[in-house]
Amino acid sequence: MTDQSPYLYDDILLHILDFASKGVVATLMQTCRMFHERGTDYLLQDGVFLATNKQILSFMLFIVGDSGDPEKPRILRLRALTLSRQRRIDDAPDSDLVPSPEETGIFLHGFFLAIASFGCLIRLTIYDSEEVLGLHPALPEAIAKLRTLIQISVSFAGVRTVRMLKALRSTIFYADISIESAARDNESELSLEDQNPMCLLHGSQDTLRQLSATFSVSAPDSPIYPRVTVLNLSYTEIPRTQHYVRAFPALRILTTDDCCGWGNGENYEARRARNQREQDRLGAWPSLDSYRGSVLNLYLLGLRCPVGTMELDHEEETLDPAMLRAVLGDARPRRLQLRVDGGDWLVDPEFLETFALPGVQALKRFELFVNLQREDRYMNVPAALDPGVLASRIVAPLKNLIAFRLCLDCSSIKSLAWGAESVEEHPLEPTEEALVGWDIEEFARRMQQELSASTKLQSIIVSLQGHRTRSPETVTVGAALSLDNDPSDDED
Repeated sequence: MTDQSPYLYDDILLHILDFASKGVVATLMQTCRMFHERGTDYLLQDGVFLATNKQILSFMLFIVGDSGDPEKPRILRLRALTLSRQRRIDDAPDSDLVPSPEETGIFLHGFFLAIASFGCLIRLTIYDSEEVLGLHPALPEAIAKLRTLIQISVSFAGVRTVRMLKALRSTIFYADISIESAARDNESELSLEDQNPMCLLHGSQDTLRQLSATFSVSAPDSPIYPRVTVLNLSYTEIPRTQHYVRAFPALRILTTDDCCGWGNGENYEARRARNQREQDRLGAWPSLDSYRGSVLNLYLLGLRCPVGTMELDHEEETLDPAMLRAVLGDARPRRLQLRVDGGDWLVDPEFLETFALPGVQALKRFELFVNLQREDRYMNVPAALDPGVLASRIVAPLKNLIAFRLCLDCSSIKSLAWGAESVEEHPLEPTEEALVGWDIEEFARRMQQELSASTKLQSIIVSLQGHRTRSPETVTVGAALSLDNDPSDDED
């Protein structure tokens, strides 16, 4: 009788690679020809991250190794690469196995020249870009020769990075450009033009779809990018709105993060007025699908167009109800998510008056997140969470509203100094005690009862989270609707 050894089909063996770590895959590649040939794809499919000289040397030795397929060397399978600089023990200069920074630079320079000639790299991320590009004097130019990139991300861009970006031969679709932070303190070697991502990516005017810019500036005569629909701005001077309107005429989604200037006592009213005058004179976006950022950022932008969906907070400073009313009047959104810090806003007359004004009458979906703070420890909970008042002052005036959500977050009510005992070991604050027995379902149903039958409201959602003794809880009365865009929301 013939002795038959157990046999696993190749597709079953390859399925193992889907669940294996990169270390296991590398080991399996040494066991048989099939794993040796196919394992490379699994090792490279999520991209490669290289930070130390030793990692770079190891990868170079791997990428030039025998792939098992002479028609498809390993370098052709690399699609995404991330470079950074980290000094670790395994980079100790006395080790014969670790190249010096100069040798590492030579490896990288030759590697990118090879990729430029016959590689297929499509995504490149460089953290600490000035330090990485400084490893070899011609490294910026070698990377600039790449023709296959569609996505590039660089951080702390200085003169070397600017040189690379300006010479880049690839036509980029998605870019994330962070300028060195010294630029905002006038300590940078970069000119204002070189701090402007729109000038750095001029070779991708016809292809760029999405741009994220940090510590950047703008100009009235920047190149025009007709296909950009998504713009993310972070840590900039107060933006000149019309500069971006001109550069990105097809924009649909705008996000800002701390774009309020550098705290030099700017006149917010004057900056907002200038932005609005320039839009009135030179043009504004016809409309935006969405905006995410702070009330103050949006107030300074002074948008002269409707915005379909808005996600607003007030991280920079205390919420100013007058600013909130102004930006809602500017944008007239149909979907709004508003995050406020402090439970007292639920009983603040000026805040509650906001929802009776014309700027919010187009609202169809509204989510109100209330983050309780340390100052709310002694909040009058029955007054703040009066379903009759909230129904009559917030929901009832919004005649087109179909979905309302209220979320109460207790996470910040007990803030402790660094190194203090765990929060869980401290007794509950009075407000937390009052919320232990809060009947969320009863609250939601009472809100529903308080509203007249003539309202269009279909859904009330109430949530409590971050409480130290209660599990997160959400109650829905009616349909389970959310802030997500629904084409019917834009119908008259």
